[in-house]
Amino acid sequence: MGPSNFKFRMWDHRPESETFRNVITMIVGADDPKAAVVPKGVVHAYQNVGDTDGIVINCPNRLYMGEGRRERGG
Repeated sequence: MGPSNFKFRMWDHRPESETFRNVITMIVGADDPKAAVVPKGVVHAYQNVGDTDGIVINCPNRLYMGEGRRERGG
């Protein structure tokens, strides 16, 4: 994420996880560069909170809710 700053939030929506329902929020980007790998079942969102336009590169490795949207969210 960059060249601006972003609020990046993840919350665990996996009932079997030790961190179920935990939420983490970070400010990342120009001031604190990060790369994130978001596990299946962890909901995520980001918002540009910087003073400039920003760029986010998103490289998913699976379709949302699976092929044909037949799987439960994750």
